[in-house]
Amino acid sequence: MLGKIPAFVRRTALGAFLAAALLAAIIYNILYKYSDGILAAAVRVALIWVPLFLLARISLLIEKWRQFLLLLASFAAVVFFVVLCGPQITRLSGLSAYKLDIDHRPKPDTPNEDGIHPDVRSDQFNPKHFNIIFLGDSFAQGWKVIWQHTFPFVVEDIVQKKYSTRSIHAANFGWVSSSPVLQLRQLRDIGVKYHPSLVVQAFDMTDFGDDMKYLQRFQEAGIDPYRETDSVSIFAVWFRRIVGVEYLRPWFFARFAAPTHGLKECGWRLSNFYSLAQPLALSAPCMEHTWQAILAINQWATENGARFALFILPRYQQYHPNECPRDWERRDFPQTREYYFEPFKFFEAKRPTAPFPIHSLLPDFQQCGVSPTVFDNDPHYNETGQRIAGEAIARYLIADGFFEQ
Repeated sequence: MLGKIPAFVRRTALGAFLAAALLAAIIYNILYKYSDGILAAAVRVALIWVPLFLLARISLLIEKWRQFLLLLASFAAVVFFVVLCGPQITRLSGLSAYKLDIDHRPKPDTPNEDGIHPDVRSDQFNPKHFNIIFLGDSFAQGWKVIWQHTFPFVVEDIVQKKYSTRSIHAANFGWVSSSPVLQLRQLRDIGVKYHPSLVVQAFDMTDFGDDMKYLQRFQEAGIDPYRETDSVSIFAVWFRRIVGVEYLRPWFFARFAAPTHGLKECGWRLSNFYSLAQPLALSAPCMEHTWQAILAINQWATENGARFALFILPRYQQYHPNECPRDWERRDFPQTREYYFEPFKFFEAKRPTAPFPIHSLLPDFQQCGVSPTVFDNDPHYNETGQRIAGEAIARYLIADGFFEQ
């Protein structure tokens, strides 16, 4: 029956279907905020690449229309399953609180409109008060710790008690697996709303590796992570996500682009812990990418009337190696201790010329006299570790004179 339809009519109908599919893809991406999730990829395949394939194989479609309908039915069943069960799977995995893009920031209202603690809207941060923005990853966020007991709010409590005539308020911008490159982007997007007097960055040992990973992903996506977002870059991202060009990235970059960012130049296997597994001379070129992001954060703070301080957080392997006996991350951590302290050497070398104070918390944890400071089965600071970090940071900030009027 389909074979009796004139070729012109068939091609016109298929062209109209293809145009409708492209329009549906655009609408879908707009409604779902350009999601890069599994469902978005499935919809792109269904609405764009399948019609394009069929356009090239119109004769096959006519001959195999029954099989084609069966394929569509099975595909629809898979999409239905993803739509039905996806939210529950995401919720159980703990990912439901985060946006599934490169930045993967917390979603709004988790707890405030920017996904940060405390549960206070940004417009309640008074520019006349002394507001402190804390940047960091899950160690700053306080993984598995009640947010009031995380070190940003330990600092807030200590400083507020010492300077009782002033109004001290902390905003914890930390989130899971962030790093200076992403923290700079976050600060540029929402930092001004919190009227900071001081920006405190808590640096974790995985930040070097995370920065390299994110820089490479931004490069593959054609995004400059150090630039302010503009209409041209937004349009480029929209177009890429609408047509799903991420499927062409490996082919394209293997032939036409020489990546400027990549962990291969670090001389060790792909790992967030490469800086702890080899001499500083091998790691330093990659670590410089992170240092440039930190300098940019300091520049942002200066341009917005705030000061900046950097704190280096140690891992338990560097001060109490017998803690966390059931560490799920143990197999990824370098087994030899020979280079465990290379990151501290890196920042120590930067200290004399840095335009801001740099403090290592390693001595504070080595001399704390209490254990454990992390969880039994997780390397993040427990409430004790958070308190040690908060007390040390507060002491350094006070000694540096940040709160003197």
